Amino acid sequence: MKLYHFLILSGVFWPIFSGAQLPTQNILSSEILQQLKHAPVVKTYKVKGAPWPKIDVYISIQASALDSVAVYYALEYQQEYVPDLLQSKPVKQISPTEIYTRYRYHVPWPFTDSIYVNGSKLEKNGSDYSVNWYMVENDSADEVYGKATFIDHGGETILHYENFVKPKAFLAILLKRIPRTNTLAAVQAIKAQIEKLRTQNSLLLNLFRQRIEDALKGKYPYRKIVEANLQKEDKITP
Repeated sequence: MKLYHFLILSGVFWPIFSGAQLPTQNILSSEILQQLKHAPVVKTYKVKGAPWPKIDVYISIQASALDSVAVYYALEYQQEYVPDLLQSKPVKQISPTEIYTRYRYHVPWPFTDSIYVNGSKLEKNGSDYSVNWYMVENDSADEVYGKATFIDHGGETILHYENFVKPKAFLAILLKRIPRTNTLAAVQAIKAQIEKLRTQNSLLLNLFRQRIEDALKGKYPYRKIVEANLQKEDKITP
C-alpha cells in the first residue's frame, strides 16, 4: 500500500483557492457528462499555502443515488473493501446524520499504522445525497475535508468526490506526486463496491438503505453500534 491511501479516505483527494471553505460545483456541465461516457473525470485545483491540490473526481455508478450513498455511508463497512483499511469504527453519534468514525490504516515500514478520527455528515437535497467529512483527530495531516455528492442522473448516479488534505510537512515531501492517481483508485473502489452490493447482496444493501432513511427521519441508526464500540475503548471528545 502507498502511504497516501490512508489520507485519501481520511471518509476513502489548477485555479487557486484559499481558506478552509473551498468552492464546490455540483452542477454537471455538458463537458463533464460527455467525458463521463468514456472514463472518470479528474480535476485538480491549487490551494494557497498547501503542498497538495484539492482533487475532484466524477464517476458514473450503475445504481440509484440512495443505494450509492447507503453503501458509502455504511461507515463500519468501509473496512471490508478499502485496501489496507484495518478498522473503521463509528465511535460517536453527534446527531442522527453526523458521526465520528475512528480509522486505522496499515502503513508499511518504516512508518507505523495511521490512526485518526473523522466526522461525517449526511445531507439530502431533492433526489441527491451528500456526505461531508472533516478532521477530528489526525497525526498525519494538519487539515482534512471533503465531500461526496451522489447525483441522480436518469437511472444512474454521478458521484462527485472532492477531497483536500494538507499533510504534515514530512509527508508532503515524500508523497509529492501521488495524490491524483490514488484518489482516482479510491473512487473506483467505491463505485465497484456499490455496484457489487446492488447485484449480489440485496439484504445488506436493504439494511444500509434503511439506515439512510432512518437518519433523515431523525432516528439514530448508529446508536447501538456506537454504544457497543465504546464499551471497548475510551470515548472520543470533540
